[in-house]
Amino acid sequence: MPAATRPPGRDRPQEPFSPTGHPCDNGCMRRRRRWWRARKLLLLFTLVLLLIALGRGLGLFATKGGGGSRADVANPPADHGTATPGADVAQAVVGAPAVEPAPERPPQPVMPVDLDRTGAQFSLIEHLLGNGEVARAAVLLERLEREAAPVVLAAAAHCRGDVLAAARRECAALVAELRGGAVFAARERLRRLVAGESAIVDRELDGAIRACGWPRLRNGGAGSGQAPPPEPRLRDRTVRTTLANGAVTARVVGADAGSVTLRVVDRAGVRFPTVPLVQCEVVDASAADAAELALCALHANDEPLARLWVCHALARCPGEPPARLATVRALLP
Repeated sequence: MPAATRPPGRDRPQEPFSPTGHPCDNGCMRRRRRWWRARKLLLLFTLVLLLIALGRGLGLFATKGGGGSRADVANPPADHGTATPGADVAQAVVGAPAVEPAPERPPQPVMPVDLDRTGAQFSLIEHLLGNGEVARAAVLLERLEREAAPVVLAAAAHCRGDVLAAARRECAALVAELRGGAVFAARERLRRLVAGESAIVDRELDGAIRACGWPRLRNGGAGSGQAPPPEPRLRDRTVRTTLANGAVTARVVGADAGSVTLRVVDRAGVRFPTVPLVQCEVVDASAADAAELALCALHANDEPLARLWVCHALARCPGEPPARLATVRALLP
């Protein structure tokens, strides 16, 4: 066939046929020979690795960490405890035994702090102080101080001064009311101060009362002896009390051991109600009047009111107290 009309690819030399006569046997044989050579190299490399590992295990080769001979592997040094290299050097130079390290202190749990909630509580403390509720504010502050978060303690230290100042003002106002004879007003203030069982308020209150030389107003315990019967002389005296229509100021027109009859003049006219004596506060009471009112409160099982009347009686007589006042004072340590 002429060269111009010969199909493409016919100019390439044809591969000789294999002895079997199949045209693909020559390529397959070459691939098999390459595969066998690669397999022999892989086997040889694996054999070398096995020999190296076996030699290290028998101590024939040194390890990277300065491994010893076969005898060192067979007879390892005795383990005298784990020690740092610096401690070994110091022990060899100084000749003193190594100091055992201090036991590690377990980590303290860190309580998560809700800053929004904490800020709201400090705002509530300021609101309570503004409304005169010092006891509730002090209780809330003490609860916040028990939290271990530094941010809470820093804010509580700033707020503690405001609570202390408010508690001192309330205690000073209580002392002034007792000196002035406003015993019922002092009783209401005392109820607000001791409502929350705050250590801050209790400490300030006890200090203010102790400075005046008066008996404790709460948790004072019972004294020895029995209270004598009261002997009040209140006829024609002016008293303050609270009736159904509110607080009134009236004149005593009759009295017995435990009650008084009042003459009340108001818009409805003149009335003569009878009220218990412990519900009356004598205006401008003397030390003797206060002592008798304290005995009335003791017989009515109202010990806090009796303590308040004793404080007022002691404020009215700075010198030696009368005999009846000394008796009731001994009943209220």
